[in-house]
Amino acid sequence: MGVSLIVAVSDNDVIGRKGVVPWFVRGDQAIFKRITFGKPVIMGRVTYEAPKTYKAKPRLLPGRLNVIVSRNPSYQVPEGGVVASSLKDALDLPAVKESPEVFVIGGEQLLNEALPLAGKVYLTRVHTVVADGDKFFKFDPGGWKLVHSEFYKKDEVPDRPFDFE
Repeated sequence: MGVSLIVAVSDNDVIGRKGVVPWFVRGDQAIFKRITFGKPVIMGRVTYEAPKTYKAKPRLLPGRLNVIVSRNPSYQVPEGGVVASSLKDALDLPAVKESPEVFVIGGEQLLNEALPLAGKVYLTRVHTVVADGDKFFKFDPGGWKLVHSEFYKKDEVPDRPFDFE
């Protein structure tokens, strides 16, 4: 099992603001789905519940084993999801251990905890500055090898208000 991180960050390292991702960039979600589909994803409870802030119900990501990390032993998720009490417990789940690659997708605490365990980081850099961000992921590329990079130009028509790569 290889541990990978997948995260989108602003130019000032923001990943969240008031419980949500502070941008919508069409195309980034499709890349996320293509990379993670069929593989386990591990997320914190707040990341799982983030759609509530958009007045939508939290939902599991289809086509992936969803592992939600919560310190609340009675926390419940829908059928198809699994609750773990820590990142270590999540990584020790048999279905996770059997997968060739598992993704930690957020939030801030889990990403930072998983970084030393990661063999890969799939990082989307959204070229904007979020002045009032409250969740951060500071990634130092030193010691890492860039394997692939793609640049996407902003275009207001298909809901891509920022360049990203």
